[in-house]
Amino acid sequence: LRASRTSELLDVLRYMQENAIEPSEVMYTSLMTCAGVLAKQENSLEIYPATEKDQQQQQQQQQQEETPAGALSVYTEMIKSLMQSPNPSLNKNKVRDDKAEDELLMKIFLVFQEMRSVDVSPDLTCYNALLRACARAGDVDRAKHVLQRLIGDGLDPNDVTWRELLRAAARAKDSHAAEQIWKMASQYRSPRKKETVDSNGTGPSSLWMPCITSWGELVLAYSRHASVVDNDDNQREELQWKILKVYKNLHTTSMLEQAQGSQRFMAMILKAAISFTSFQNGKLYILVKSIITLDCFKNSTRDPFVRTALSDAIQWLSRVQKVESQMSSS
Repeated sequence: LRASRTSELLDVLRYMQENAIEPSEVMYTSLMTCAGVLAKQENSLEIYPATEKDQQQQQQQQQQEETPAGALSVYTEMIKSLMQSPNPSLNKNKVRDDKAEDELLMKIFLVFQEMRSVDVSPDLTCYNALLRACARAGDVDRAKHVLQRLIGDGLDPNDVTWRELLRAAARAKDSHAAEQIWKMASQYRSPRKKETVDSNGTGPSSLWMPCITSWGELVLAYSRHASVVDNDDNQREELQWKILKVYKNLHTTSMLEQAQGSQRFMAMILKAAISFTSFQNGKLYILVKSIITLDCFKNSTRDPFVRTALSDAIQWLSRVQKVESQMSSS
């Protein structure tokens, strides 16, 4: 820092991120100070034209650093480092610690406040990191507020943006919020880009092309919501049907192959299909049987969720066959 070799410092920080080495509080404080100084220098250059002497100093610094790091670069790496540190939300017993998630969110917001105070505009990478912190804390309201600020700053949300919003809703076990976010993403049109028409030439195409992870977060929101529904079998079954509807809708997209290649995604579909107490629906039987024979399940897995889902599905099929056998014999 004292030698103004900021790029080298950021390389060290990135190395620490890759190797799960958590920077100390002293290092974060030094980085914050460095970013503030850089921001003031950048702002002064915008206000006052550079003198010939200043230009010579800038050229010397550029010779020392092939790609001089600006204030935004420092702030961005700080935020990424906070997010990629060893997960603070899991205690020694592997139980999620909500307090740790809230503390992480506050740290990210403090970096954002510092950026604002020195007139540094966050880019999309910074905003998405902040949304990820909101998602880990399950803070849907704050995530929506961040989205408003993102758009207000002249940026367009991308799939990462919408995925973190959906993840926040899933963590909060709020399927209604997830549906609102999905609708918002599907209808979003950039005010700064000329709209294109869809493949049928009938209207504007959506800028958002959800990846399979985004679909998975929507399914997870339904699943987690259903897990906390008490004494209302109808609502619980409605949420499970919505999961199956997501899978049905995937058949009309290019994401179906990826979905069927994901053990965890298909395990969530299985759990929904076998959750119904009635065995009278022949379509469910056919669906469950088709899923457990997918190629993704031919390989063994250590994921306990997937293993349990497969085991439960096999037992469910056995019970259905037993019921049908009894009905036939009677």
